[in-house]
Amino acid sequence: MRKQIVIIYFFIIGCINAPHSNIYDPENPHKARITGSVREPDGTPLENAVIALFQGEKMIQSDTSDGEGVFMLDDITPGIYKIEATALYYTMVEISPETLWAGTKLNGFDIYFSTLHFDNEAAGTASAYGFETITGDWNIMNDNGQTTEHSLPNVYNGKNKNTEKALVLYSMDFGDFKFKTKLKILNSTEENWEAGIVFRYRNEENHYCLKISSDTLSLVKKENGIQKAVAVVECATPKEKWFSLGVECYFTVIKTYLNDQLMFYEVNNVLTSGRAGLTVMNKIPTQTTSVNFDDVTITTD
Repeated sequence: MRKQIVIIYFFIIGCINAPHSNIYDPENPHKARITGSVREPDGTPLENAVIALFQGEKMIQSDTSDGEGVFMLDDITPGIYKIEATALYYTMVEISPETLWAGTKLNGFDIYFSTLHFDNEAAGTASAYGFETITGDWNIMNDNGQTTEHSLPNVYNGKNKNTEKALVLYSMDFGDFKFKTKLKILNSTEENWEAGIVFRYRNEENHYCLKISSDTLSLVKKENGIQKAVAVVECATPKEKWFSLGVECYFTVIKTYLNDQLMFYEVNNVLTSGRAGLTVMNKIPTQTTSVNFDDVTITTD
């Protein structure tokens, strides 16, 4: 009987002082770690991004990326987490759920920012972060209307200048990529307006353009100065209403989207790389087109 009591005693003590060896046990002494880098859409390391680790709504710890975009979250208790990454000019990146068990070492955990929202730009800025102004009038301005349609408060406004169209280009060349933007045609815009996305832009004589007008959506190719409509579809586009345009390019395949709906699927091997950007124009040189752009999303492979 005494022997049984002793065995039960040590069994209970052993349970109380269990080694917590289960990898999912929050009290397991072996902690998890995440190391990685933060990058811009083109892969450039991004400095001063804040990477925060959350459990529920509680922030557990955070780190700020260094000059090479590197960050580390260390000594993490086993559990299920959410990671939030924030940077000055980009929409927050959220990764969840992320299960981290005891002893987990996540190396090379890269986070890519993709959506530029313009909300931290100073009003009146001509070349928004990541973009180069080529022609026309561009500036950051406030647009608090239709609050659920785009990020607040700022937008990137483009306006043609007499015979000169408005054009801004993202800073890097792309081969395979996705490029999407929200846009709104302002009431001040006169008839015969056009706006959209230029891509695989090498120069003014060689590029593609997905452009929308009051009654059509068209994919246009310009090669050695000769412009040709590759595809055209009728569509009514009202002013003062947000919508989205998107382009996706892989090798010789071009896909274009209106409000996330596939509109054109083309195979074309003439131009396979180049820059991408935003454009505003009017068919009548003396008339003005004014367009607000926001939430420009760029991803590359």
